[in-house]
Amino acid sequence: MWLNYLFSLILANQTKEARVAYDDAQSHGIDGEDLHYLRGLIAFLENDAAARKREFDRAAGKNPDSTAFVGEADADAYYGKFRDARALYKTAIEAARKAGSLDDATGLNIQLAVQEAEAGKLADARQLIQDASAQSQYRRLRLRLAFVLARTGDVTQARQVADAVDEELPLSALVQNYSLPSIRAAIDLQNADAVAAIQELRVVEPYELAYPEDFNSLTPAYLRGLAYLQMGNGKLAAAEFQKVIDHPGIVGRSVLGAMARLQLGRALAMSGDSAAARKSYHAFLALWRDADPDIPAYNQAKVELSKLR
Repeated sequence: MWLNYLFSLILANQTKEARVAYDDAQSHGIDGEDLHYLRGLIAFLENDAAARKREFDRAAGKNPDSTAFVGEADADAYYGKFRDARALYKTAIEAARKAGSLDDATGLNIQLAVQEAEAGKLADARQLIQDASAQSQYRRLRLRLAFVLARTGDVTQARQVADAVDEELPLSALVQNYSLPSIRAAIDLQNADAVAAIQELRVVEPYELAYPEDFNSLTPAYLRGLAYLQMGNGKLAAAEFQKVIDHPGIVGRSVLGAMARLQLGRALAMSGDSAAARKSYHAFLALWRDADPDIPAYNQAKVELSKLR
């Protein structure tokens, strides 16, 4: 009960209330790894560095492949610190392998690859998934693998993995109406077919502010924004990226939350609103002020901002 209550508050962007509920649960002797993961997420959303460190130190000393530990790695990626994120993920992956959890290790590789792909680190993302098995028994891993394959440009293998899941689960509402359309839209974007991507994503709209388990709930909105950018429609693109920014509790520590600010800047510049575009670029670069200097998205943002008048 407590876990669901806290999570619902976070998804509704009510972090203060979620923090109070967490403290109340602790006062009643209620504890657990999932609760600590949510406390770390609250700290991230509230930009509370001390609480983030406290939860991370606890996870690192107890269970380095826990969701709380990996959550801190995702936070590093969110802020463009992929070297730190990779080091933490490596520790978590090794812990999972030692425990005999090979699917967990594969899932962690895929999870980091998704983050790196969105930041433009395509070669690093491909390296992370080169040993990922498309034959994993877990549907979530296969769908996430198909998505990152699409985002890194391997559309043939992405389509093969997606089609296999499609054949196996023709009656799954979330697979058919959320996961597969998102993957196919990502493939369409790689093929420069933005119109097809928009069409694929129409069926996803009722699920976007829910919490499907396969990948972040706002992924379709982000993809739709990219499609509108590809079509040259900055106004519609901006609305989609703003949707991502307006729901931090749902986006969580996904790098999409940071990247949406860069993409919003691009959309606003395309629309001719240079002042608002500069503001959005600066917001992105403020988040990434300590980012690794070799990240493509980071360097592109600085170049694009310098050209704005």
